[in-house]
Amino acid sequence: MRSRSKTVIVVHHDLQTVERYFDLITMLNVRVVAQGPVAEVFTDENLRRTYGGRVELGRY
Repeated sequence: MRSRSKTVIVVHHDLQTVERYFDLITMLNVRVVAQGPVAEVFTDENLRRTYGGRVELGRY
């Protein structure tokens, strides 16, 4: 899809695979917590802000 300049919007709850599958991310908790490139936005701090400190992500 990327090579054809197509945008796909996905609701995804498997946090372990976000970095593998996506280029951009919007993190929501009633309103937008953070959005942008996964490498910049998918951080421990934004995960805490999104999930209220109730999630730990084991990164390899």
